[in-house]
Amino acid sequence: DLPGFTFDDATKELIGGILNTVAVAIESAAAARQTRRQLMESESLRRVANVLLESPDGTSEDVLGLIADEARTIVNGTGSALMLLEDDSLHYVCGAGAPRLPLGFYHVDSTYYGSVFQKAETVIVRDAQSEIPQAERSDKVRTLIIVPLLEGDKKLGLLMVSNKSGGFDNADKRIIELFAAQAVMALRNSRMFMQSEKLVVQGERQRLARELHDSVTQALYAITFCSDAALRSLESGKDAAAAGQLKALQGMAQQGMRDMRSLIFDLHPPELESEGLVGAIQARLNSVEVRSGLGADLFVEGDERRLPLRVEEELFRIAIEALNNSTKHSKAESVTVKVDFAEDRTIVQIIDDGQGFDPLTLPTGGMGLRGIRERAERISADLDISSEPENGTVLTVKVFDVEGTGGGDE
Repeated sequence: DLPGFTFDDATKELIGGILNTVAVAIESAAAARQTRRQLMESESLRRVANVLLESPDGTSEDVLGLIADEARTIVNGTGSALMLLEDDSLHYVCGAGAPRLPLGFYHVDSTYYGSVFQKAETVIVRDAQSEIPQAERSDKVRTLIIVPLLEGDKKLGLLMVSNKSGGFDNADKRIIELFAAQAVMALRNSRMFMQSEKLVVQGERQRLARELHDSVTQALYAITFCSDAALRSLESGKDAAAAGQLKALQGMAQQGMRDMRSLIFDLHPPELESEGLVGAIQARLNSVEVRSGLGADLFVEGDERRLPLRVEEELFRIAIEALNNSTKHSKAESVTVKVDFAEDRTIVQIIDDGQGFDPLTLPTGGMGLRGIRERAERISADLDISSEPENGTVLTVKVFDVEGTGGGDE
């Protein structure tokens, strides 16, 4: 009771009830704020995960830029910086907003950031001007949160966000650590995608090298021998023999030129971008007819439409490999290519009347089938190869349309 005031028991009970109600209301409001923040954090992480992990075909620079930009957004900072380990130093690779780091790299053994990196623990800096050496910070940075990028026990680098109004707290620490884990996954996916792309390029180079050896190089050898024979015939006064050898030499040179044009077309068919899949296949079939004498027909069903360029390229390469098999291995006399533009999918079939094979006895990578399977997998296409000895081969590849990706764009 206050001096001069006396409360009866009923009043005291009433006041106590009011105070309890106020306390509960304050706790409820705090809990509601915490719940709202956790929901916002969850939504932010979900959005960031979609952005980072659903675009594995971006370059490393693209992914790094996304990480830097989204990091400052997710904890409401004004600037961010990403450093990755290279040799014995942390190298600045990208940033977003302001302020930026003053140096391009920081030695692991002799700098503030290097010591944070080695400890591999998140650090909240509440007064950057006093806690971080002057040479390693911007004069405009006030608060900072630094989180390590860890892939298991492997330390990759540091992610930093600066200048949140009011400073960073443990809630920011929790969400930025979750974000960092997603960022590491995105970096790993990007690295794996780029490595697979390098393997694809290497495979294409090896295929072209084999093609050069089998066609153009052999033609050059034959031209050399034939020209030597023609020269000896001329020196011996055998003009008729020399004339026949020179005529054969001319034919070899023309065949070599056709082979080279075919290889250049395979490397980057100009019709693919300008006319689409059907135009490119038709041009290739024309080349096959001239080059090998193989009867080749193309049939198109449905309303022709453009597919994403990446899908068209893979379908075209699959068709080329199948045509190569028809001309080189199956001893076919004719080949038919069918392209069916169905309502929600595109189906490409290559049918030949060659000697066929038993799929159960053929090695996994035989006749270029490994490359065909890998190309089909890259565009999530269904692949079926049907063949039996002396009854030809039918290769069918089916890719489902993705809404909003037509028109030849990536």
